[in-house]
Amino acid sequence: MPSRAPDSEFDPARLLDIFDNDRLAVAEILAEAATSMRETIDGLSNEVSSGDKQAVARLLHTLTGVAANIGANRLSALSGDLLEYVRRHQTFPPDLVERLRSAHDCFAACIQEHIDTSNPLSRLNSPDRK
Repeated sequence: MPSRAPDSEFDPARLLDIFDNDRLAVAEILAEAATSMRETIDGLSNEVSSGDKQAVARLLHTLTGVAANIGANRLSALSGDLLEYVRRHQTFPPDLVERLRSAHDCFAACIQEHIDTSNPLSRLNSPDRK
């Protein structure tokens, strides 16, 4: 499968621009999107198990779009590559769900850092604060 080689794991620039640099609003959207994408990946796991190629392709398409819209570059590229694979083959890559979960976990770690730096209350409770 060819890789689209994203420039970075996560780029919040587009969202920050759309929301006039309101980091707290962007943090809330990212948290919601991360939950939604995890649910989509869980749904993919069920559809892969059932062998429903159309449902898998639909969920991969959704995941690719959501990830792209929020700046989840690696996850968007991976799900797009997997979507192309599913459309061209009669089988699924055996590690499809595991690869998506791994990419989602990396994205979630990146956005957690963004959320932590966006929320002034998180700094008040920081162990580094003296």
